[in-house]
Amino acid sequence: QAQGKFDERERKIAVQAFIISSYTFVLFLCIVCFTVFFLAGARNYIPGYSLPVLLLTGIFVSQLVQSAVILVQFAREQADEQ
Repeated sequence: QAQGKFDERERKIAVQAFIISSYTFVLFLCIVCFTVFFLAGARNYIPGYSLPVLLLTGIFVSQLVQSAVILVQFAREQADEQ
């Protein structure tokens, strides 16, 4: 319902920010999981709580990137209008 209040420009910015944050989330998880695997090694183990922490950290980073992309895009459009 909130999407209905956006105009075409704002919807485009939101979709673009979501796509970039999704790529960031996947890239972050791949890098972190491979890093943990290579640091811990195949014979060692990691604590059970670390995987949910990594997931929540990835979600936090993704939301941070999405917010930053939206702010940067709005700032660019404001600069172009002036």
